[in-house]
Amino acid sequence: MNRETRLNLIFLGVFLAISIPGAVMLFKKKLDPSSPPMFMPDYVRRRLPYMAPQRTPKEVVRVIPDVTGAWVTQVNRDHGGGEEVLLDDRHPIVSDDHSVQITSLKRTQAGTTLNLIVWTPATGVTLETDGQAAKIAKQENISMPLAVKKELMNWGVVQPPPRVVWVEAHFDEKVSLPAGTSIRVSYRKDADEAETKCQIVLPSN
Repeated sequence: MNRETRLNLIFLGVFLAISIPGAVMLFKKKLDPSSPPMFMPDYVRRRLPYMAPQRTPKEVVRVIPDVTGAWVTQVNRDHGGGEEVLLDDRHPIVSDDHSVQITSLKRTQAGTTLNLIVWTPATGVTLETDGQAAKIAKQENISMPLAVKKELMNWGVVQPPPRVVWVEAHFDEKVSLPAGTSIRVSYRKDADEAETKCQIVLPSN
């Protein structure tokens, strides 16, 4: 084999290595019956799941996907949060960065209990308001079912988390938590990462 032939083979190998993955993706897209025709540009998403982390303009509507909503309801029920997930005017109660959701809120003479889902693998979850910290009674990792991951991907969540964190937090009776109270939530996505902070507002109902 002469030098020119060897160079041509190397070029061909590099070209195929670059081209084949893209060709496979295009082929799969063409087989998907729900995809638009390939000559049309990709449409701009106007709806996203309510916990999608990406920042969006006000025109993008946040929705509750069916499978995901049913799963969250089941998780809430199984962990003592009640039969229904807490909503405010039919909208989930989420933090300003969409990473934390309040699924239930119970007020008793002993204080207020909040059940939350952190929509990312997290450790060291804390809650506080006006300098008063909540007692974290439970913190449990829950694996996300494959059906939920697939639905979220179809709805535009590029990389759904492998698991979420269920948190039960308790504020004692000395802490006033009327409607509209802002709760500060902190957690770490990974032991080596900086602390993530967000805020979530208690609903009016």
